[in-house]
Amino acid sequence: MWVFRQRKTIFYIVLATAGISAILMGILYAGPDNTNRVYYGTDTRMFAILLGVALAFIWPATKLKAELPQRERYLINGVGFVSLAVIAWLFVTLSGQSTITYRGGMLVFTLFSALLVAAVAHPAGILNRVLTNRLFTWIGKRSYGIYLYQFPIMIFYEAKVTISAHPVLNALIEAALILIVSDLSYRYLERPMRRYNYRQLPTLLRELVAKNSVYGLRRWVALPAAVVVVIALFGAATAPSRQSAKQTALQTNIKRNQKAADKRNAAALKKQKAAEKRAAEQKKQAQALAKIKLTKREIAVHREYGLTKRQLVTARNLSITAIGDSVMVDVSKDLQSVFPNTYVSAAVGRQIWQAPKQIQALQAKGALADNVVINLGTNSPMTDAQINSVIRMIGPKRKIFWVNTHVPTKLGASSQCDNLTGG
Repeated sequence: MWVFRQRKTIFYIVLATAGISAILMGILYAGPDNTNRVYYGTDTRMFAILLGVALAFIWPATKLKAELPQRERYLINGVGFVSLAVIAWLFVTLSGQSTITYRGGMLVFTLFSALLVAAVAHPAGILNRVLTNRLFTWIGKRSYGIYLYQFPIMIFYEAKVTISAHPVLNALIEAALILIVSDLSYRYLERPMRRYNYRQLPTLLRELVAKNSVYGLRRWVALPAAVVVVIALFGAATAPSRQSAKQTALQTNIKRNQKAADKRNAAALKKQKAAEKRAAEQKKQAQALAKIKLTKREIAVHREYGLTKRQLVTARNLSITAIGDSVMVDVSKDLQSVFPNTYVSAAVGRQIWQAPKQIQALQAKGALADNVVINLGTNSPMTDAQINSVIRMIGPKRKIFWVNTHVPTKLGASSQCDNLTGG
């Protein structure tokens, strides 16, 4: 403002910067399996904040006219209601793993959000009156507290309670706890701290430690709070460095198995053709099973997994393609140890709607074996149409082994998958 002075000039500069940020998000987007960079990057998300800043320069609520011609009032109200409808629609349709979300979807959502804010802020519009009520006001004043407290409350609650036993009841209890804690925080922490005259703080501290303090025994109530603050500050200062140096056992195992699986995939492709020929011959030589010698690797597998000799010999000649999510990544080592001719196509966060593209890619490079193991469902629900689409793409000449996802609150899900699988 000191350099450019004119609001219109600043508006165009901020708007251009917002456009660059949105373009950067689209450029740096690296696919549905790696969204963290663009989702958490300040540079790639800044367009949302900048659009709000731009709006503030050309639409200052305190300087807008309360009296407008009827046509203009209709336009402002129409834009507001349409924006509200579009935002509601995008809220339930935009997927966190969809390419369109990061290449225009978020920008469109933000643009309509800015239009909605503009319509609500204009004194000549009716949206502000429509959306103003005691419930919204109550929630609005505590909204930031709700945002801050909801995650830790859910984490602590779900660590002690099995949510799936009573999902609706537990969700209501969590919501009630979040609202109660947020309200207490607003009443006794946020509002007093916002209105407090901090110039009086040194005097207050001296009075608290004085021998004959006017606060008496009440002053010791602040001691636990001070201890909590010190511990929290220490944790905030040390946690990032510790967290970066430490990973959970599952994350470490997933990364290690992913790298190992990639190395073994190339060898598995070469072995699949030879394994198919050996499988045909093996049927004729069932009577000679006793004469077949197990390799050192197969003996180790026999001891670790408790398999019979017949199972090991059968597994030796099976060609398998495994498609899955992080669960499949985690067990890829076990799968390829028992079935050495297994090609694993797995990725963290993969969902059912991504499977057709992966199947098409596997078919293109000849990596789709006669036996296909699918382990999807951890990251999202699936519809009959999605399941049927995957089965049709794999084709009727292959056997499909679909690993069910156990969801206690979704009765019938297992039987549905059982009826669709089997070959």
